[in-house]
Amino acid sequence: MIQAAIGGDQPALRWIKYDTYTSPAFQFAKAVREQGAAAAISEFRSALLRGDISEESINSTGYWLFWQKQLADAILVFQLNVELHPKSSNAYDSLGEALMANNEKDLAIQNYQKSLELNPKNQNAVDMLKKLRQP
Repeated sequence: MIQAAIGGDQPALRWIKYDTYTSPAFQFAKAVREQGAAAAISEFRSALLRGDISEESINSTGYWLFWQKQLADAILVFQLNVELHPKSSNAYDSLGEALMANNEKDLAIQNYQKSLELNPKNQNAVDMLKKLRQP
């Protein structure tokens, strides 16, 4: 909106880290909503591989799907995030949450364990592992 109202680039506002309507992240999220995760991932594969779409934007898209109860697509997006950001504790944690919601207990445990390995202070992973390991 600011760009439309004022015009030009506004570098002073970059710290906010909002994606513009025309950004690859925004367009990817829109494609996921309209076409499904698999088609959007295919369409945006090169932008994703280049890093044009941030880990946080991918994760937000995954959670939008998760909250819409589109678990299969959410899992695809979270798996993509793990593939692109294999050292991110948060990416594994999010995938673990979606797998847990989809009753894929063993895979959820594996992802929470990896998240905890990458970030031993991840209390959510500790809590979810306890919950998943209960008889």
